[in-house]
Amino acid sequence: MTAIENGDVVESEGKIYNINKLDKFIDSINRGEKTKVQIDKYNTKNNPAMYIIEFDGKLLSYSFARPSNDDSKDILAEVNAEIVKASREENEDGIKYYLIDNSGFKTCFFTAPK
Repeated sequence: MTAIENGDVVESEGKIYNINKLDKFIDSINRGEKTKVQIDKYNTKNNPAMYIIEFDGKLLSYSFARPSNDDSKDILAEVNAEIVKASREENEDGIKYYLIDNSGFKTCFFTAPK
């Protein structure tokens, strides 16, 4: 099964697939519901960087991974943060998706050009 068929948000060769998953992810965060999204960004050699973002209703876990030769994932970085809401902002350049902490600080986690 491909990443697209699996429901991952995929960015490859300037195209984005399953972007609606990000809207559902943001809606779930804003309702305080447990949710997860995986974003796969492919480079010109077709090697993915995988961003796995999980929300348990209060705490957000963000992992960055690259696949190993044995089909497992090497976790290269992991961050935990208290997130209170998420947003989506659209302008003439495209759409930006943000995570917002309890102090109001916004972190952009994905940008989709128009």
